[in-house]
Amino acid sequence: RCSAPAAPAAPAAPRERGPTVETVGAARGIQLLSTARSRSSSPEGSPEREYAGGDAVAAPAAVPNEIMDIISDDEGQEEEAAPPSPAASSAAPSPAALPGSPTAPSPVAPSLAESPAAEAPAAAPAASDRPVVFTATGLDMGKSDRGIIGKLGGSFSADWSQEVTHLVAHTFRRTTKMMCAICTGARIVTPDYLKACGEAGQLVDDRQFALQDTVCERAFARKHHLMGGYTLDEALERRRTGGPMLEGVSVYCFPSVVEKHDLPHLVAAAGGTWLKHFPGPEKNPVLLLAEREVSNKQEEKRRKQYKVYDVEILREAACTQVLRKKAWRLS
Repeated sequence: RCSAPAAPAAPAAPRERGPTVETVGAARGIQLLSTARSRSSSPEGSPEREYAGGDAVAAPAAVPNEIMDIISDDEGQEEEAAPPSPAASSAAPSPAALPGSPTAPSPVAPSLAESPAAEAPAAAPAASDRPVVFTATGLDMGKSDRGIIGKLGGSFSADWSQEVTHLVAHTFRRTTKMMCAICTGARIVTPDYLKACGEAGQLVDDRQFALQDTVCERAFARKHHLMGGYTLDEALERRRTGGPMLEGVSVYCFPSVVEKHDLPHLVAAAGGTWLKHFPGPEKNPVLLLAEREVSNKQEEKRRKQYKVYDVEILREAACTQVLRKKAWRLS
């Protein structure tokens, strides 16, 4: 239940890069390196899936040109170690310290999990005008749970939507709902939260009911070689302080990406724009994603012209709120 993607292949040799351009309105730390002018089905339609990625193969050779880059190489040095060598291409991504870990200065506030728990559930902080919408992943919400939600003035959505404010889960699994909830900064709570709300007759402070799954969080960090570890709390705080990860960014997947029904929902949740066709002149920067195997000659040609990243960069970043472009670069 704690699966993670296969490792990215070895990166291409360094090459010339275009000028660095600051992204207007993008999340903190997002920059572009560009030679361009500038910048489906239901996600949960049937059983939820955990995404583990495909087999590792040799990455295509690098060539000079690109559509976009999320972080400049110099800025990325502190967050990423050198990607694995070709001999280790079947391993997980190279060791990397996420912001907020002991090996990298933290740009975010302390984790909510570090806040001392109150002796009794407190009222929910600062109610907003936004309606409360619950959904769940990895468990069934019975009539009694939905009844509590209704009495609290909220609603329940069987599928993911951008209106979701609370995700109920008992474990950390990389499902579509979990990844989207992290990308939107939704509250991710255990089933005990609803019980506490029902007993109090109102929404209570959810911080002491925040999901903490150290077993799966550690397994995720090991699989991805995140030296500073991984916690869901830190990822959520990173989203809430940094804003939408893909704000102002368009995303296109090459035909080699077959299993992508979850990706449009991840992009939307992260504030980006999903492109169904290869981009022409774009006012927004474009992130190009692909599988390791090239699907046809046209894709092969385009992958020699632009920077392309393994599609798993998006699923990993949805969980961590950090785009590790060096570790996942294909060309």
